[in-house]
Amino acid sequence: MMRRQDWRGRLVAVCDAAQGRAFEWGLFDCTTFVADCVEAMTDVDPMEKHRGHYQTRIGAARQYARAGGLGEAWGDRLGFPINVAAAGCGDVVAYRQGDETLVGIVDTTGRFFLAVTETGLHRMPLSNAASAWRIQ
Repeated sequence: MMRRQDWRGRLVAVCDAAQGRAFEWGLFDCTTFVADCVEAMTDVDPMEKHRGHYQTRIGAARQYARAGGLGEAWGDRLGFPINVAAAGCGDVVAYRQGDETLVGIVDTTGRFFLAVTETGLHRMPLSNAASAWRIQ
């Protein structure tokens, strides 16, 4: 999975389109948003096998439990994690919110990541991330 030459503009377009969008399980949640970002940068959908297989929180939990968890599903597709401090624009991060693991995408500043929660798209400090994966 390699980034296209115009990856940055494509990532910004996906992030801009997500502003103000309503959360919807399986269509616009943490996983689908990050997968959309990665696909825009690389032309490869890292979560293709999970899309369309859930429409609820319980369905998402079941779907990713089959893969060993959300972090494991991303790790399976993206390889070994990197140090969070080494993550840069367009890299994928995992973070904890309560008892859940969620994913986000590092923004253009490299100091924050964007993540979708049930209240919409949020910008969070990169220091909140627990793990990260490089998108080549």
